[in-house]
Amino acid sequence: MFIMAIARKHKMDKAKAGYYLLSNRCARQAFALGKGPAEKLFYERKAMIEELLAKLCVCFMMRLLTWVLMDNHYHLLAFFNPRWIKRLSNEQLVEVVFQLDVKSPSRAYWDEKKCKRWKAQLLADKRRLKQWRKSLCDPSKFMAYFNEAIARRCNEQDGTKGHFWEGRFHSITLEDPASVIRAACYVSLNPVRA
Repeated sequence: MFIMAIARKHKMDKAKAGYYLLSNRCARQAFALGKGPAEKLFYERKAMIEELLAKLCVCFMMRLLTWVLMDNHYHLLAFFNPRWIKRLSNEQLVEVVFQLDVKSPSRAYWDEKKCKRWKAQLLADKRRLKQWRKSLCDPSKFMAYFNEAIARRCNEQDGTKGHFWEGRFHSITLEDPASVIRAACYVSLNPVRA
């Protein structure tokens, strides 16, 4: 019997709340996140990833149940609820987007007037606001921001270019409380098994 893979967009119902087990592995299974807890690099990168996770959890209004960072991969157990994003006023949404837009490093050098102008333009653009509301409910968008930020920072530290991750992230939608508990145990015990 031939079984076809199902596209992620058909497995994830982004319109309703859900639990997801998300993971990704470094390219060529390299120990790019650190070569064990004794290494200084591991602690530096773990601190950077913790800081990034904290910021993204606030922006995406995501609840992180548990997570683990290994030498060459990570696992996240997360809960997304689109209703939380829909409750935001347009002004609150613009503030979140402003915090989230990591692709614009020059923003740190903007003066207050330029920041206000950018926010006013976004506030006036109803179509873009609607797109952002959809994006902030989307686990795929969260992972895109998370993986890109890690890859950029680690490649910069290592003085390299190219792919940092093996491929797109892996995701499993957890349908019932028992599967959420099993996934939490799996994530928590991953370092023990390794």
